[in-house]
Amino acid sequence: MKKTAYLRIRGGTPLKGSVEVSGAKNAILPLLFASLLAKGMHHFTNAPQLKDVQSALRMLEDLGLKIKFSQNELWIENFYPLAGKPDFKSAGSFRASLLCLGPLMALSQSVKLPLPGGCQIGSRPINLHLEGLKKMGVHFSIER
Repeated sequence: MKKTAYLRIRGGTPLKGSVEVSGAKNAILPLLFASLLAKGMHHFTNAPQLKDVQSALRMLEDLGLKIKFSQNELWIENFYPLAGKPDFKSAGSFRASLLCLGPLMALSQSVKLPLPGGCQIGSRPINLHLEGLKKMGVHFSIER
């Protein structure tokens, strides 16, 4: 019989103190791209300063949004019509670039993005994103 790994925790001492919880990349990235859909000033606190977040912000800047990032506070200004298009190298450098497809399709007739790149940790298909777009009436092709 295979032994199961476990943690043994012995209590008895009251816990005290504080822990600062860092922001989560997988929480902030969808919010960043959602800011494409809402005009105004968007303020995010506890935003992690990670490569993927920086890449997403570059994409938003390419589209004409104004960004200010100081410490872990982030402001995105979206008062203007979208201008420009995401830089292909930038957009293809990380997997989460796919999250902008829905907002961009809602705002324009046509979108052209590179297939997402990023870390290679096994098979990470994008079929769920594409199926969702298809069910909303989007027609697309993948060109290599």
